[in-house]
Amino acid sequence: GSWLMKGFAVMNLIDVTIENAVSLLKSDLLGNGEDPDLHLRMSAVFKSIFKLPEVGIGFTSYDELNGQFRNISFGQQIKSFFLSDRNNEKATRRLFEHAYDLMIAHETYFAVADVQDFWLDHPNTPLRYNFEKLGVKSFVLAPIIKNNVLLGYLELTSPRANDFNTVNANK
Repeated sequence: GSWLMKGFAVMNLIDVTIENAVSLLKSDLLGNGEDPDLHLRMSAVFKSIFKLPEVGIGFTSYDELNGQFRNISFGQQIKSFFLSDRNNEKATRRLFEHAYDLMIAHETYFAVADVQDFWLDHPNTPLRYNFEKLGVKSFVLAPIIKNNVLLGYLELTSPRANDFNTVNANK
């Protein structure tokens, strides 16, 4: 539609797409977790935030006491791209030094825009095999922290390179 204004108006228009999507996500996660459509709604939220046609969502918990990533979900099964078919694994074995430093020591996200380029720089990382097998071309691993305790990582993946990067991972 169009607008016709006469006189003087001071307007401030803002885009609340991300705020609205995050609010919906929080509501879903604070629910009982038994909703069979939770994964679909979470996917829709992240598609909206990142304006992408396909977003894979996973979750990997982190056991700080044992220094292990674990394939445990809340409510319903949300698969772990990071661990794939493993139940748990030592954090240092799964990550190379830079990613370990970002994700565990600094509790911040880790983003890879193009996994093919990433594998060229880090050919022996165990992450490679899981993501290649699952067709992941770009990803973000974002920390989930509650009461200053790292609970795990939200995994956002895409079958297309450059969908995720260090710039849009800040969303």
